[in-house]
Amino acid sequence: LHLKNVVLVKDMLIDFNHGFNVITGETGAGKSLIIKSLELLLGANASDSVIHPEEDMAFIEATFLIKDLSLVPSEYLEQGRLTVSRRIHRNRPTVNKLNFESVPLKELKRVMQHVIFLTAQHQVMDLMDASKHLGMFDQFIGNDATVLNSKYQLEYKTYRDLKQQAQNVLEKSDALSNEINDLSSLVSDIDAQDFSVEEEDSLLIQQKKCEDLNHRRGLVQKVLALSNDLIDQVHEMDSALSELNQAGSKKMPFDSLNTLEDLAQLHQSMSNERMEIEYLESIDLDEINARLNHIFQYKVKYRVNSLSELLALRDYSKEKLTTIDLHMNDKDEISKKVSIQYRRLVDLSIELSELRKRHVESFEYVVLNQIRQLGMVDAQFKLAMHSLDDFTHHGQDDISFLFSANPNMPLQPLKKVASGGELSRVLLALLVSNNGALNQPLVVFDEIDVGIGGMTANYIGTMLQKMAESVQLIVVTHLPQIARCAQHHFKITKTIENGSSCVSMNQILKDDVPIELQRMVGG
Repeated sequence: LHLKNVVLVKDMLIDFNHGFNVITGETGAGKSLIIKSLELLLGANASDSVIHPEEDMAFIEATFLIKDLSLVPSEYLEQGRLTVSRRIHRNRPTVNKLNFESVPLKELKRVMQHVIFLTAQHQVMDLMDASKHLGMFDQFIGNDATVLNSKYQLEYKTYRDLKQQAQNVLEKSDALSNEINDLSSLVSDIDAQDFSVEEEDSLLIQQKKCEDLNHRRGLVQKVLALSNDLIDQVHEMDSALSELNQAGSKKMPFDSLNTLEDLAQLHQSMSNERMEIEYLESIDLDEINARLNHIFQYKVKYRVNSLSELLALRDYSKEKLTTIDLHMNDKDEISKKVSIQYRRLVDLSIELSELRKRHVESFEYVVLNQIRQLGMVDAQFKLAMHSLDDFTHHGQDDISFLFSANPNMPLQPLKKVASGGELSRVLLALLVSNNGALNQPLVVFDEIDVGIGGMTANYIGTMLQKMAESVQLIVVTHLPQIARCAQHHFKITKTIENGSSCVSMNQILKDDVPIELQRMVGG
């Protein structure tokens, strides 16, 4: 681990070893610097506060030897080594690198979560949150729970997506239902009036004729009378000319037949006109005006300019109703899909619950055994499991840890009864019991021993010693009982040089370890 210009560190290179590494030092000496640096390498947000007050840039770099090559993408490895760094500037973006190639912070987080497991002091308090207990229990179950959870979550996502689609369709259907009602009312309303395209023009013509009726009646009567007189006069004229032509030698031509025929046709036309007038006299003009006014009101009601537009609006509404009916079928289709997906999810959630139930007793036994090895010989530990009415991201199970440090006290939720020291021991017991929680090659504990002392600290030291057989372990502690169990001991100190604070860390040789342990117990 290489730190440069990090808070009070000017330049520090630390070479940790395999196994159990412990970091000790006086309170305020800077032990949290190491933890903060590792958190930044895990992808924590960087700020100016980590930069040395006299500098404009801080640099943190670490190199890991990765034995399980499946943990890290091959493009970030070189001969099994992973180099990760962050260069933090005051007025410029932070530069993140994996294997000396710049990467987004999101990618750095994704890779490093498989390399470092870090539990800081505040993370002990995660045990207070019952919503985290289910994840811890599933990790204990292992691969079976991981596989089934992944399968369930895919189906759960599909179910949620379908429900959202169904909700959208339902909202759309509600809107379409309202539109159907409006369109149906419009069609029924217009159909009930029995309008026709030519009706308005025909009524207007009849209205005009009715209004001109008296004047037309007089003219028709006059033309009929005149035509009758003319027919009589033509007959008389024809007789007179015939006599005249017989009496004299000179003939006077006159085509009386054509003239009479023209007059007969005129007389017939006027007779037809008189019949139409008689028909119009039988029509109630008030009814015509009332019908025209009714048509006008409907044009205003539906905001059209003519009766033909009104009827076109009705026809368009009928066509739209047919289209909407097709859309409404989507509601039934998506409801069927939701129902099918719901049954799939129920089956998987039941399978997941059954898997968890099969591991409850073994989980309680292993965790309680570890808790008792940590000095709480009379402690009780149970896993409470309840079924929820609705689906969650992890099934329908609600899980919480119940605890009692004393045999004569009832089991209660951890957050109600566990002290700080008891919480630390329960968390450590869970981590040790849980194969899935510690699959990273580097495990870091920052004062996980808070609130612990005496013989219990000896138990924790022994447990950490055993844990370090399979992982590289870095532990920050104030307890000599834990520090004495480490294979490699580092001491961090803060000194004043030229009026400025300076932090350094060095590995203590084996022969000098007792001196540091004596300092830790007060000399």
